[in-house]
Amino acid sequence: MNIICLDIETTGLDPDSDEILQLSIIDGAGEILFNEYILPTEHDCWPSAQKVNHISPAMVQDCKPLLYYADTIQRILEDADVIVGYNIRGFDLPFIFNGGIGYDAKPGAIVVDVMIAFAKIYGKHDDYHGGYKWQKLRTCASYYSYYKGKAHNSLDDARATLFCFYKIFGDPPKLSRRLTGVYRSTSNFVKRKSPNPVKTVSTPKSGNLMIGFGFFVLLVFFSSFDPFWLVIAALLLYFGFKRHKIYKNFKQDEVSKQAD
Repeated sequence: MNIICLDIETTGLDPDSDEILQLSIIDGAGEILFNEYILPTEHDCWPSAQKVNHISPAMVQDCKPLLYYADTIQRILEDADVIVGYNIRGFDLPFIFNGGIGYDAKPGAIVVDVMIAFAKIYGKHDDYHGGYKWQKLRTCASYYSYYKGKAHNSLDDARATLFCFYKIFGDPPKLSRRLTGVYRSTSNFVKRKSPNPVKTVSTPKSGNLMIGFGFFVLLVFFSSFDPFWLVIAALLLYFGFKRHKIYKNFKQDEVSKQAD
């Protein structure tokens, strides 16, 4: 059974608008599979989150964006039979998937949300929402006599989560989707942006017909000397030659592009 445990630090709490700052993934033995600080592409600062995770803009300014690691992260996720996290269904995975990481779930793969499982064990009822009140990871880790110091980064949290996972489900773990906090893993197929449509530029009219008609009307004027025809001829010739200039420039641009 290939078990992984992951945790993230972010610029905020909204998976739709905030971004990942750190992502850590360890295997079932606690060995590091992935541990990187991430450069957000839509945020320059995150003062509220920084007070909690202590990740400053300066710490990530030279880091790579999340999609730089997309293939690596996707491979790790897709190789896993069990993906463990703390509030992983409502927080970590939505952030990862919204960040553009694809995931084609292995048949039979499951997600274990230790937060949901521990809430029932802790047993504090949530009268407002119904069910059991969710507890912080620190509370869960302390309950199982794990928490070490006040460190708050995704790698430390992943290790604490994995420890609590084994305390709850056993080592080796006995897992069933009938158990609280255990869910079927669902795929995330990244929607690629469709390529920009090719803009077609229509060839402007040459103006030759208008110019020819203008000269014809000018001949009518010379035969009748009616100023009305002179005005019409002048308008036709003016706009005809203007249109022909646009047409000529367009053709010259086409020749230049072909030469390039």
